[in-house]
Amino acid sequence: MTIREYCAQRKRLARRLAIPLGVLFPASSAAYCGVSLKLQKFFPYAIEARLFGARAIVISLLALLCTLAAPALRAVPLAVYGSLPSVEDVALSPDGSRVAYVRTEGDMRIIVVATVADRKMIRWARVGEDKLRWIEWADDDNLMLTTSVTSTVFGFKKEWFMLRTYNLTRNEIHTLPSAPPGADYDVSNLVSGRVMARRVDGHTVIFVPGWVIQRGLTLFRCDLTTGLTSLMRAGTEATESWLVGGQGQLASEEEYDRQTQRWSIKIFHGGSSREAVSGHAALEVPEVLGFGPTTDTLLVQSIENGATVWRLLSIKDGTLGAPMAADSVFYEPIADRSTHRLIGGVHLIDVPEYVFFDPALEDRWKSIVKAFDGDEVQFVSASSDYSKILVLVQGAKYGYCYELIDLDKTSATLVG
Repeated sequence: MTIREYCAQRKRLARRLAIPLGVLFPASSAAYCGVSLKLQKFFPYAIEARLFGARAIVISLLALLCTLAAPALRAVPLAVYGSLPSVEDVALSPDGSRVAYVRTEGDMRIIVVATVADRKMIRWARVGEDKLRWIEWADDDNLMLTTSVTSTVFGFKKEWFMLRTYNLTRNEIHTLPSAPPGADYDVSNLVSGRVMARRVDGHTVIFVPGWVIQRGLTLFRCDLTTGLTSLMRAGTEATESWLVGGQGQLASEEEYDRQTQRWSIKIFHGGSSREAVSGHAALEVPEVLGFGPTTDTLLVQSIENGATVWRLLSIKDGTLGAPMAADSVFYEPIADRSTHRLIGGVHLIDVPEYVFFDPALEDRWKSIVKAFDGDEVQFVSASSDYSKILVLVQGAKYGYCYELIDLDKTSATLVG
């Protein structure tokens, strides 16, 4: 597709979408921005084009909401996949000012960080040839990079995960967890379970489940502001996972004894802990997915009579609630990055379908999906206030790309 054809395609869709989107987004302009054909000269030379791909264009939201992905059941022309962006992963910073993505050069993975406002690269770093599984922002200045290798460790051959943090200001990469200064033990560089980023007393702290050699699973507290790592809680042979609250306090601990097949969920509240629920299961063991709609509840998933069931477990009194309504049970939950509360979920039948509990956010998301006329739109990430939403687009009409939607400025930027 030429630049001229691309511009015409966007303008046609902008005209079709102007009325409904103007209603759903009152702050939006009723007019759309044309894309200058001068960009045809601009693309090969501009730094912005290198950062966000040769198609980095800012247009109005009315023209923007027309570039996303195709449903799995629709036949997508091979030409779409022949021009895939060399971008493996994209993440938006909490304040929405920076975007990070992974670019591949041969077997080498490179992390690129650029500003959203002027699309200028501010940092890049090589992360080697390990499999880079995903990237995530811990805060507006620190990235978490999860890599993996397949090898034999502790007598088991499997895929093992490792964590690195990349500080943009200092341009430093560190592997976590690590042994605290003066420790009389060794720490493995493997991660076992979910890594949780929290803001505690003005510091960015990430909680990492890892291994102390010859001791076992341990929860580490890694303060990215001070650079100090400490042991928060030692596990036992039965320990499966932990959940940490927004203030850096333990919220729950899960255990499973493989010999007795007994599982339990322990909750922490008011400086004390107690076992809230327990049972026996050979395979399908209940698990804590995260916090519920409020931070004083936990979301517990179990399999009952072959069906997935969600219940809320009270942190205050340990009461396990009744099963949630079937339409409130999802393939996976969506949590708010600031409060860590449950704010929606993803249904997965043929393609992902996203549901948000907040009516305003749900209406905005539905309008975006509808605008792409059957193409698949995947939610990737959003700024903390949801004024910017990053989506993955894949479709027969508009190809395959990441696109950053700015709802306040009614604009979008193609990424990659």
